[in-house]
Amino acid sequence: MEEQKAMREWWEEYADMIEEPDLSNIEIEDGKPVDNIFAEKQHRLLVSSLYTNWKPKQKFVATTNVGVFYAESKPPIVPDALISFGVDFPTWEQAISHKKYRAYFVWVFGKPPDVVVEVVTNRKGDELTDKLKIYAEVRVPYYIVYDWMRLYGEPKVRVFKLNGLEYVLKEDLKLDEFGLQVGLWEGSFEGFGSGEWLRWYDEDGNLLLSNEEWQAQINAELEAQRQKAEEEKQRAEQEKQRAEQLAAKLRALGINPDE
Repeated sequence: MEEQKAMREWWEEYADMIEEPDLSNIEIEDGKPVDNIFAEKQHRLLVSSLYTNWKPKQKFVATTNVGVFYAESKPPIVPDALISFGVDFPTWEQAISHKKYRAYFVWVFGKPPDVVVEVVTNRKGDELTDKLKIYAEVRVPYYIVYDWMRLYGEPKVRVFKLNGLEYVLKEDLKLDEFGLQVGLWEGSFEGFGSGEWLRWYDEDGNLLLSNEEWQAQINAELEAQRQKAEEEKQRAEQEKQRAEQLAAKLRALGINPDE
């Protein structure tokens, strides 16, 4: 990560001295449709769960299907999901004022993304060949490939870590310095039938919940609290009734219960 740190420091020092490239002929929104229903939900699940209940050590930006422009003379590459640490989203005013704030221009953010994810939907995507080389050229530290239909065989999940100028396939699924790891989870999301999903876990192995799961957990906790309060109310009522019955028996015996 020393290479990434040096690049970021270089950008911070010399960014104002670099001439802005001409973006007038660069197309950001091409209007092309994205993938199938599962892939679309998988992309959003990866991004939304990061914002729901994860508390990372540093700020981050996570997006899905946003173009990464890394060289003026080359077309962008569009990862299914990306995470970039230590950066901020452009403001609304910036996004309106200039197209350079409406995509991930490496020279605007000052660094490449730290993590990119590709969900394989067909072999035309070249996730293990051309894209692998491009992300290495962009200097993305971690590249994750989820081959949910096993179009490239086993394993279903591959995590590559940049080593110099090339990627090395990791033996585990951890993004060590970012406190994240990935894994397969069985269940349903937004009503889509039960199956395997690529999910984020924190460094302790805790699943990062989707907003749907987070809300369900909150509702379950609230319901548990309501039931506990109701049980306590019933116990108090029962205690009151027993006290009244005892007082009535004492009075029947000529004893004043208040004394």
